[in-house]
Order: sequence, then C-alpha cells, then structure tokens
Amino acid sequence: MKINKKGFAVSTMLYGLIFVTIAIFYLIITIVSSRHVRNLDYVATVREDLEMTGELLTSLNAKINSSNSVYESGTTYLSGTSSAVNFNYVWYSGKLWRIVAIYSDGTMKLVTDDVITVIAAGPSDYNNLSYAYIWLNNDFKDTLYNSENLLVTDYKWNKAAVAESSYQYALPDTDSVKISGTVGLLNVHEYYKAGQNSSESSNYLNNSRYYWLMNANSSGSGVYNVSSSGTISSADFISEYGIRPAIVLRSHIYMNGGDGTSNNPYTIQGDKGAPVSNNSLLNTRISGEYLEFEGKLYRIVSVETDGSVRIISDQYFRSSGSILNKYFYRGSTFGTSMSGSSTLLNDFWDYYLNNWYPSRLTAKYRSLLVRGTFFREPISNNDYRTGVCSLVEPQTTVSYCIKNSKLKSRTGAYAGVSRYGELFSAQNNSDNYSSMLVLPNYAIMSNGTVTNSRRGGVRPVLFIKNTTRIRRGLGTKRTPFIIA
Repeated sequence: MKINKKGFAVSTMLYGLIFVTIAIFYLIITIVSSRHVRNLDYVATVREDLEMTGELLTSLNAKINSSNSVYESGTTYLSGTSSAVNFNYVWYSGKLWRIVAIYSDGTMKLVTDDVITVIAAGPSDYNNLSYAYIWLNNDFKDTLYNSENLLVTDYKWNKAAVAESSYQYALPDTDSVKISGTVGLLNVHEYYKAGQNSSESSNYLNNSRYYWLMNANSSGSGVYNVSSSGTISSADFISEYGIRPAIVLRSHIYMNGGDGTSNNPYTIQGDKGAPVSNNSLLNTRISGEYLEFEGKLYRIVSVETDGSVRIISDQYFRSSGSILNKYFYRGSTFGTSMSGSSTLLNDFWDYYLNNWYPSRLTAKYRSLLVRGTFFREPISNNDYRTGVCSLVEPQTTVSYCIKNSKLKSRTGAYAGVSRYGELFSAQNNSDNYSSMLVLPNYAIMSNGTVTNSRRGGVRPVLFIKNTTRIRRGLGTKRTPFIIA
C-alpha cells in the first residue's frame, strides 16, 4: 500500500494542534482554578479580618442595654456610672475619646476623655467669633488626622439658649439655633442624658473638673458648664473653664482592634498608622501621642515650623518624689540670663529648668534637645490669642499668627511651661496638684479653673530636634514611642 506522505503530514500537524490546544485549555483551567482558590483564600482572610475587627457600631450595639443607655427620638445616649459605661473608649488621632451618643444614621458623637485646655468661652455666646469656637475649629481641628474622611465636617451643633429648668428636655431642633463645624462641645441636654441612669454627679462624664458646655442660659447672662462635682451650672462668658472637644464620627467606621475599655480602647481604620521603627521621624507623628524621654512619659504638643517637636511632661516635675513649687520667672528675664545667686535663681522655674535639663540628662537624651520658642506675655480681655498674636482680629487664630510671624515678644530656651490655651496644658493626672503655672499670674487649678498666681508646680515643656527618629513603640500611653 502506498502512503500519502502529504496527507500524513497534514494529519500529524492537525493532531499536534489539537493536543496543544487541549494542553493549553487544561493549563488555563489549572491557572483559573488556582487563582480562584487564592481569591477564595483572600476573601476568607478579609472576611476573617472584618469579623475580628468589624464595624464599630456593631460592636457597640452588642454591649448596649437599658442599664447603660437611654433612647430618645432616634438617638441612643450612653448613660450611667463609670462602671456601667466602660465600653465606649476610642483612641483616635493621639487622643482618648468617649462615645456619648449614637444617631439613627449610624454616626456617633465623641468627646475627649479629659480636659484638653482651659480658656474663656467668650466674648459672648457660642458662635463663630467666640474664643471656644475659634480654638476648637482651628487650633484643635488642625491636630485631627484624616478628619475630612472620618468626621462629619459640617455637623450642625445645637447651641440653643436653655432655661435652667428645662435642659432635661430635648433642645429646639431648628436651623436658627444651630452652628456648623467639625469640632464642638457637648450641649447641656446631652450631658443631662449621660446622667439619666445615675445622676449628674455620678455619671461617667464627670471627671471632677470644670468644663464648658455649648449652650447659653435663657437669661443671656452666661454659658452652662459642668462643675467639679459633676453638676450643671452657668458662668459668665469670660470665665475660664476647661475644654473637652467633641466630634461626630461618620457612619460605617471600622475598627482596627480594641475592646472599648480605657486600657484597650477601640482603634479605627483610617487613623494614622504605626511608625516604621528606626525610620519614621518623630515630627511626622500626631499631637497627643506619647513618648518616653529618659524614663518619663511625655506627649507631643505640636510640630514647630522648623520641624522640631514640642512635648509636654505627663506628670509634674518632682524632686525626691515631691512636686516642686516655684515662681514662673523673675521680672522680664527668662532662662539663664538672670543675675543673682544660684540659691535665689533656683526658686524660678525658667532658670531652674534650663539648668536642670542640659546638665542632668544623660548624653544621648541631652543631644536630642534644641532651643524652642516660649511666649511669656500676659493675656488681655481673657482672650487666649492675645498671649501670642501681636494683632488680634475677629477670626484670628494662633496657628495663623505663628505661621505668618505676627507674634508678640518671645524667647528661646530649652525648657519652659505651657502657654495659656495650649493643648494638654490642663490635662488631668493622678497628681491632683493644687495648681499648674501657665503664664505669669496664671495657674490652672486641679479642678480645671484658672487663678491668679505666680507660683506653682509645672509639667515641663521641651523641644526635640527635627532629625529624631522613633526606635519603637506605638505612641499610646501603654506603649509610648522610644526615641533614644
């Protein structure tokens, strides 16, 4: 039989092509199947992560009951004693917050766990020209990380004037009594609801310090505040009480971790991530985060225009275990440029601190210090801005004055004390000391009010050089940054 070589060759090529096609088909199936398995694994991992962290609102709802909350017109207010409301702590942007109210749309109102500063509310009721509004929506807002994505930036805060006999009732809900802003204060009805399951004095928002609420009284003579005993009272607009900023979280905020307790607060997705050890600069971090400085705990106050980092001690300055009590400064001088015996000069904080820190620190910590700016002029008209700004117009902010060099007299030194209206100048702590000096003739008392005094204890303010790197740590109080 004669073989057709041409036909055989064609048949061979055809079978070869079919074989290759089948092989490719099986290869595609294998790749797709493998990717499908990997995708399923990825989806499973994501699902597991979401179940582990989950939506903040879902976690809260599982812990809310009639003994720790009250419901009114679509809003759930957390209400009760500190032991009953012990699941609403959130760590955000270097600060510890408490969830106060949950709204029907899933947004929720938070307030700082502590008083952040002490200023006058004035010069009149809460509006866009009041000291409190300007401080909250400029000086404080600038410290909030990713606020445009995490917070309701145009929230309508209810500042309705309220009679002393009626703040237990819901406030009027009209646009005429509301003011827009990213940051605000709790209103008087919200504070009342927080104590409805207990009492004003025993509710979880009482921290034994005076602090402002948002509403004026109906007579127009002053603004409501929380007293050191936890009761609601009112005071003149230019009285000086604590500020506990409030914010509103957007709905569908997810957690990174935490269980809502004070020692393990919720952390939220979208907040500043952890630093890269030995690589991240300290001046890339957030106001409020904690660091260790030669065995002592400090907090970041701000990053200065030159990149140095302003920090404040978390505790009062001590010697042999006792809080020292000294004068702020002598006459118009500051730092080490004073005349007189060292025995006399050591009774003044500016001289004492600027000799103690450079000389008593170990070399590796001393090398991190730089000289920074301190403002030492008195304020006028109870306006916190006048201690810094050379010209104060209706909507002037301290941030603007610093960035544009519109400043009053100032001096450079290694160590000093907080200025009036500065962040964390009034934070509470376990010392419960009688006063903390902030400016000549001004001291913040342990109950959060201001008094005239040139003598007191201090939580020192230092400046860390702009090249300082974070060696390890998370910036929380339990796991502070280690920088040396």
